[in-house]
Amino acid sequence: MDILEGYKDKFMNEEYLINKYEEGNRIIENITNDIYTKTSSKVFDEYCRQTYLDNILRGGYPIVFNKDGKTLVYYMYSRKHGDLERDYNYFSLQPEYYSSGNGNYRDVNQNRRNDVFFNPAVGSYNIKTFMNLIQTDGYNPLVINGVKYRFDSNSLGLLDGLVDKAEELKEFLKNPFTPGKLFTFIEEKQIKINVSEEEFLVKIIENSNEEVDAVHGEGYWTDHWTYNLDLIENYLEVYPDKKKDLLFNEYDYTYFDDCEVVLPREKRYVLSNGKVRQYNSLVADKDKKKIIEDRKEYKNIMRDKKGFGEIYKTNLMVKLLNLAVVKFATVDPKGMGIEMEAGKPGWYDALNGLPGLLVHLCQRPMN
Repeated sequence: MDILEGYKDKFMNEEYLINKYEEGNRIIENITNDIYTKTSSKVFDEYCRQTYLDNILRGGYPIVFNKDGKTLVYYMYSRKHGDLERDYNYFSLQPEYYSSGNGNYRDVNQNRRNDVFFNPAVGSYNIKTFMNLIQTDGYNPLVINGVKYRFDSNSLGLLDGLVDKAEELKEFLKNPFTPGKLFTFIEEKQIKINVSEEEFLVKIIENSNEEVDAVHGEGYWTDHWTYNLDLIENYLEVYPDKKKDLLFNEYDYTYFDDCEVVLPREKRYVLSNGKVRQYNSLVADKDKKKIIEDRKEYKNIMRDKKGFGEIYKTNLMVKLLNLAVVKFATVDPKGMGIEMEAGKPGWYDALNGLPGLLVHLCQRPMN
């Protein structure tokens, strides 16, 4: 309410609203110029722009940074697809600069598949982002809330030349932040930046480490992992010469750590009105939950030594091999497809009840 109260007078000004409307159109036009198309069909040209814009509204628009040769990408504008007829698809956007909203793993993933074509500087960033969210059991968290950054404590001295009131900013940067929260803090504390805003943000991001903010959500879907194959194939369309490096030489892949685990069959399979059903597929492992919650940082990244050691890192090939073995192990007895053992189906929301009928369906003879 305080934010709305502060904007009340502006919102009552017709000229302000008109200017904002025109500014919004300019931003959209500037973004969609990436896919500017000129043909004999104006409808087709505008369709290209609109389709590209729709992708951005779910996957986000990339701003690329580099840190010691490592690509960091911050996505703006993304949010869960909030179609009017899907009132259950609640999404929120933070009232801050460089804002980005929450989205589901599959939706964000599939709407970034083409990013490397339009902005090759994105590189393998999205492959790492989404493959790092894959767990050792082949599943992944549902909800992605965006990313937050942790400023490198060894780089705090850099701030002395970038701003006045550097000590206040150093204290702020001891905790995880988003670009929006950073600039809101600077504005509230009236900290003067001695360089351009863009240059300042680049310096901050280049001296920070990224952490994807993801949470378990409602369960584990059967098909989410498949979208990563599109990310890999599209990357190799642009960078075919980097195949070996992508698969074998980059040892910065990790595993997401979640306390929700899939129960064994003897605990999932039940008789309901004389019919075999599969219910309550997941349970929170209390011991694992405590281990995760007790971590001071990067809570949901898997450690070695049964969760108490260092962050476990590997390469993409190992993650893909592990994923292939796990999925092969969950192929149904008739070899028709992967079992929906974790309680959720594929992308089609209308079939959310299907996993409960899985055993009964698998026992039916093939036509």
